[in-house]
Amino acid sequence: VLFSSVASVLGSSGQGNHAAANAFLDATAHRRRAGGRPALSVNWGAWSEVGAAIGERVTRRIARQGMSAIAPAEALRALQALLDDGAVQAAVLAVDWPSLLAGLSADRRPSLFAELAGTIAASGPAAAGPRLLEQLRAVPEARRQAVLADHVAQRIVRVLGLDAAHVVDPLRPLKELGIDSLMAVELRNLLKMDLALDTTLPATLVFDHPTVDAIARFLDRQIFGETAAPAPEAAPVGGALDRIEQLSDDEVDRLLSRRLGSAR
Repeated sequence: VLFSSVASVLGSSGQGNHAAANAFLDATAHRRRAGGRPALSVNWGAWSEVGAAIGERVTRRIARQGMSAIAPAEALRALQALLDDGAVQAAVLAVDWPSLLAGLSADRRPSLFAELAGTIAASGPAAAGPRLLEQLRAVPEARRQAVLADHVAQRIVRVLGLDAAHVVDPLRPLKELGIDSLMAVELRNLLKMDLALDTTLPATLVFDHPTVDAIARFLDRQIFGETAAPAPEAAPVGGALDRIEQLSDDEVDRLLSRRLGSAR
């Protein structure tokens, strides 16, 4: 009996090594069974109470993906059922399928779920794209960015696992809210699906456009083209500070003198 992970079936952002290692376990089970020997590989979802996934951070992350942890007693009952059934490989996870599929862009959705995705497309969260686009086309041009900003803020609340009533400051850098690189990719994927975009949003979306307002302006231009005039964005503070720290004292003095002279 091999304890594999659902990562080899669904993938796992930023953990290609984990997915590959568990796919090896799955392949080992199939190879043994083909040779007439007993084998079972179980692609487990996260367990509660025991294991590496019991931390609060992991629990919040999988909850955002539409999954919850399995109690050990439930997992053992599932294991017994699989042994009785004679399966060679099976995935065991607690999942809300519409929520999970809504978080996977079409290019990342396993082909295994193609039929399932089609079944829930009409009523699940995956149908949000057409509805949101219709709403954007219906509002006056001056209101589009506000509608987009509201939607981006809602998605950020979901990605961070915050209470739905939480208000996100549209001008506050998202890194200050705690968004890391994996969350940034998750947010990008959600927005791409929500807006049914044919073009690929950059993986650096959150870092190139670090506030709700900046992301809304960028999305407006992606959807409606150059008719959406971009507002000037401030240069990243970190980059300016880095450049200043590299200057000598004399260079800083000259720079300040020029600035003060131009302000008179």
